[in-house]
Parts: sequence; structure tokens; C-alpha cells
Amino acid sequence: FYLGAEKVILTDGSEVQLGNDDIQGSMVTFDSAPGELSSIEITYSPEDNLYLAAGESWTDPILGRLKYTFQGIVSDTETITATTTSDDGKLVLTNNGGDELKIPFVDDDTDVGVGDKLMTEISATATNSEGIGNMFIGNGAVCADAADFEECEGVKFLAVSTGGEARVIRVVSIDHDNLQLDLYDETTSTSLNNKPFLEGAPKDINLGYTTVSLTVDSIGAGGITFATINNFVGDAGYANSFVTDLGGEMGLGYDADPVTGDDVIEVYMADVDGNDLATTDGTIMYFGLDASFDMVITEDPNDDLIWVTEKENSDNQLALDEIDYGATFKFDGEDENDFTIVYPEEEAVANAFVSEELTNIPELGGLTSSGNAPTPVEDTDWASAKVKNVIVVGGSGINMAAADLLGLTYPTYGSAEAWQTATGISGPGMAVVKMMDNPYATGKYAMLVAGWDGIDTQKAALALKEGTPALTGMTAKMKTSTATVELMA
Repeated sequence: FYLGAEKVILTDGSEVQLGNDDIQGSMVTFDSAPGELSSIEITYSPEDNLYLAAGESWTDPILGRLKYTFQGIVSDTETITATTTSDDGKLVLTNNGGDELKIPFVDDDTDVGVGDKLMTEISATATNSEGIGNMFIGNGAVCADAADFEECEGVKFLAVSTGGEARVIRVVSIDHDNLQLDLYDETTSTSLNNKPFLEGAPKDINLGYTTVSLTVDSIGAGGITFATINNFVGDAGYANSFVTDLGGEMGLGYDADPVTGDDVIEVYMADVDGNDLATTDGTIMYFGLDASFDMVITEDPNDDLIWVTEKENSDNQLALDEIDYGATFKFDGEDENDFTIVYPEEEAVANAFVSEELTNIPELGGLTSSGNAPTPVEDTDWASAKVKNVIVVGGSGINMAAADLLGLTYPTYGSAEAWQTATGISGPGMAVVKMMDNPYATGKYAMLVAGWDGIDTQKAALALKEGTPALTGMTAKMKTSTATVELMA
């Protein structure tokens, strides 16, 4: 039989023949008796896994009428980033106290440690749990300077409360005459001065949100022992652990690079119940060195996760956590200097649809008042609206949001070469629907619907709403001068 202009041949027990081609992975089954055909069943199993990014659809390759659409993850999320330059790196997140927490990393061209400064001036007995930086992350770490303690002024430590709230605290000065410490909370920008200590004995020091125990030795006798700076006992059992804004559990640890043997800093993560997001031991990445001694990030060192390319010709790789909690990972596989975690507050739900091919699937969430109904806003509200999923209607001559998305000066009219280059629309009776990553919010999308004139924009918007003609790809140019809108090459 013919489906439109396409010849389809169905043979019991064989693959579907579409035109002159057999559809690999298809199978036809007739349910029949002599003189009677009860039903025809067509099944299709892709040879390889199919992956859809948020907002993408896949249409069955046989009849071309059934569409599978993925519209993203439904969940409140937080974003955690890890980045490096050639000489240093940092892990940035929001702690469960609501403050931005920045954990720095530094290297000496051999090993990687925690901190923003090398500790080469301190005596050889100095340690921060095997590292070489000036920041201490675990109980029992020692800053040793038997001479005058000067190098122990300026060291930092990660102080964690019983509830898992982590902050970076810096030792500003050590007053041996009055047995007092001046500290500084770098996470909340708060001075913590005149904290008493006992020479040569542990002393509890109240930091406001938690209490830590430090031993400050007398001059000439040693240094500072950070006896108890992490009071948190997590469900995942990580060393040096703490809790993120939405309840995820993270931990930091030292290990040896499996190839070079050099020290690296591992980062672990578990869900709110302590289940490893990468199941071998929770390790999702580590900060290490490449062959040129530049600091880089190694993703998923135990190969627990399934990584896919974000989109064609992209250097970014994407993965979902191994326990399907809904945490996602994004890694720059080319430069190895950027790793992003999007962690959900609770187990995430996929917003997915199966529909007839021309069905108008609800747009991605964002500017919504209820359900999937978009909330209209003026372009004067662009500053607050642009971090959402947005549909921008109108060209850059009348809509400043359109000009911003296209990188044009507002107003730029259709007669301008810059507009025509950006949209491909060069005269009356033409319009464009253009889908793009939202440049103002990671994981969000922006759609532009714009024509040469207002009537062209209206026709394009109606075609988008009604699903005719069927729009595919990231950019669709339309001929709007005809009674029925047509796609242009």
C-alpha cells in the first residue's frame, strides 16, 4: 500500500520495506486464518540506544506518525560546578546553610592538594591529610612550623557542623601572649576574633554554627593540630564529607592517580539517603594533572556511568547518575576543565510524551502559572524572564528580547543586513522559528518566532501552535505569503 507518496510493503515474518529500503530492526506479523486477516502487527527495535535531550522528539521510522518527546526532568535542582585552570581549580556549590561554598585546589606540578597556596615554606612534617595545599579538610590534620608559627597564619580549614554545613575558615593570626586566635569565615565573610586557645592542649572553639577542636602548640614545639573540624557523620560513610543545599552528601579524599601515582583529590557524591550516585565508591571525578602538569578534571574514574555526546560536534559529554536518582553530569571532554552536576532535591521524574506526530507537545516548563500554560510577559520584563524557558514572539525591531537573543542592537529592523544574516529572513512573506540554548540559564531553552511583518509573525505562531507544517531541527524558515504556510529550504 501507499502511505502518502511512499510505497510500503508488509510481508509476514519480514522487515518493513519502505520504498526500496528495508527498515532494520522492524518486523511484521500477520494474525490470520484462511480467508481472514485479523490484524497486522509491526514492531521496531533500534539497533542502538536512542537518546533525547530535553525538548527533542523521535519519530518512528516506519509510518512516521508516532512521536516520542522528552521535555526534561521535573524537579527542583541545584547546580554544583568544578573548574580548573592550568595551575589551580575550585569546587563551587551552595551549602545547606544557603551560602556559596568555594573549595580551592592547587598543584606543585607533581601532586594536587586542597587550598589556594602551596605550603612549601612550612617544615617537612607539615601535612593536610597527604596534600600539599594550605587548606585542611579532615580531622587530625597538622600545620607544623617549629620556628615562629608565621606560616600557620593564613592556613584554612573546612569546618563542618553536625548537620553537615561546611564553611571555609581561615586562621588570620595567632597571639601567643594572650592565647587568642583571630579567624575569618570566608564563606559568610565574617570575622571571628579573640578565640581563646590552650597551648599544647585541645581547645573547643565556637564558630557560631559549629564548634571545632584545635590544639595550638607553644612556639618552637610544633604547630596547630586540627583535632576535630568535621563533626558530620553522613549516611554514605565518606571521609571529609558535608551536605549540599538540597541534601546531597559530598566528600573529599586523597588518592593516587592510577597511571602516574601522583596525589589527586577525589570528589564523592551520594543522594539524600546516602546512596552513591556512582556505585563503585561514589567517586564522580577527581582533580589531577595531565602529561603537561596542568591541572585537569577526570570524570567518572571508575567508569560507572554511561556518557553520551551532548549534541553533534559538541565537546561536552552528558551522563545520568547510576542509580537513576535524577542527578545529571556534564563534562568538557576536550579541555577537561569543566564539570557540572545538576542535583535534584528528590528523586526526579521524566516529563515524557508519546503522541501522534503532529501533536503540539507542551513546551518545556518555565514561565508557567499552572500546568503547562505559558505566562505571557512584556519584553520590558526580559531581565527577570530570561533565566526561564522562553518563547520570544516578534523580531528585533519591536521586541528587545529578540534583539538580545540574536546578539543585535535594539531596534534592528528587517531591512538591516545583521537581521537577515541572523535569521535568514530577507523580505515580506517570510518568517522563522528558531530554537536555541538559553544563553542566560544552563539547561533552559529559548524559542524565537518572528516574521518580516506582523502578519508573517502571526502566521508563523499559528503554524507552530497547530503543528502544520511539521517543524523539525533547530531552525525552520517559512513562506507565509500563501494561504497555507509552507516550509522553505
